[in-house]
Amino acid sequence: MNNAGIGKFCHFEEASFDTYQNMLTLNIHALTELCYLFLPTMKQTNSDDIINVASIGSFQPLPYQAVYGASKTFVLNFSEALTGELLGSQVKVMALCPGITESNFMSTANADTSTMKFSPASKVVEDGLTAFAKGKIYKVSGLANYLNSLVPRLFSRKQIVKIVANMFKDRILN
Repeated sequence: MNNAGIGKFCHFEEASFDTYQNMLTLNIHALTELCYLFLPTMKQTNSDDIINVASIGSFQPLPYQAVYGASKTFVLNFSEALTGELLGSQVKVMALCPGITESNFMSTANADTSTMKFSPASKVVEDGLTAFAKGKIYKVSGLANYLNSLVPRLFSRKQIVKIVANMFKDRILN
């Protein structure tokens, strides 16, 4: 399971470029490299599988988390693309898309968590493994998160940007 990831709650221009470079290195480059390095052997031996951890943020743009959101969109799309390439193979790939999960992620990301509801990490893992066993190519952990992932289908992209911006503008810690 490729589970490492970092994010940052702020106006885009307020974080250092090094912060974004490190975020992209971990969230995209490391995940891609691990898949690249291990996939040939996995295909040869018809063993092992890949679960890449994306985010509920994969489904819409994330103002105040622009680079993080874009990186997790990459993870979701990359995982689904690999699924297509591996059709007929014994190797399976799935993207797990959790919402806010108990971890140090939000404090490291500079987010105000005072009104956030966290999912236990064990529940997210259980949801992911259950979905993987059923052959799903992606899994949004939690019913409320799943319903939230569908909202972008109901509104224009411009409306979604405004909705999400209003949701997150007060989450930045100063």
